[in-house]
Amino acid sequence: MIHTISRTFLISYFLIVIRAPGLILVSAERSNSPVAGEFIAETGFYQSISLTHDTPLLERRSRYQNISIYESKHYGKILMLDGVIQLTERDADSYNEMMAHPAMFSHPNPRRVLIIGGGDGYVLSEILKHPEVEHVDHVDLDGDVIDVCRNHFSWGQAWDDPRVKLHIADGAAFVRNVTSGFYDVIIQDSSDPYTWEESGAKIELPSNTLYVHDHFQNIYRILSDDGVFSFQAESFNIESD
Repeated sequence: MIHTISRTFLISYFLIVIRAPGLILVSAERSNSPVAGEFIAETGFYQSISLTHDTPLLERRSRYQNISIYESKHYGKILMLDGVIQLTERDADSYNEMMAHPAMFSHPNPRRVLIIGGGDGYVLSEILKHPEVEHVDHVDLDGDVIDVCRNHFSWGQAWDDPRVKLHIADGAAFVRNVTSGFYDVIIQDSSDPYTWEESGAKIELPSNTLYVHDHFQNIYRILSDDGVFSFQAESFNIESD
């Protein structure tokens, strides 16, 4: 008998941000409000969000990165890691729903799910909306990010769901020890694998281990025969990505 294995990989494109010089807090000309801005040097693109105050609601240094939460009038609370905007309360659904639901709806019965990264918890909260889900392993390297988001965002109760098991661990190391064919759906909502200095020098980031060949081989191995994998893969619109 010939068994056909059909595993699906879904790729979500997201911009890698090159900061110059990092979190930019300046006065907006029209509103005289402080703003959080990001500048992509390679394309010249700049965006910013007006803040209600130039001091954060929370600021913490974890083992891996700086964590801060700012308040904005229009977008609500803003999560930043190392000065880079990760999400806002108002529009977090735009990215996270697309990370979660296409993969979940692509599987006929997604009972066992693995989430790698996504320490803000939003993808987890979306996965749990699917009644077929029986068990979710959530693996994230930085427990401080989870602690902050659990206490400061409305979806923070997602980790209290009895179907969820949280692992503060390296995602690449975790999947090496998983039984083959165990997960129906895997979502890798990780940060960028590298960034660039203004000089053009490439800097590898901690998530780089989640974008190497051996890791993707393990992802394929631990997917069920009809399993689905969705991951953040930067942008075709920026040449260096």
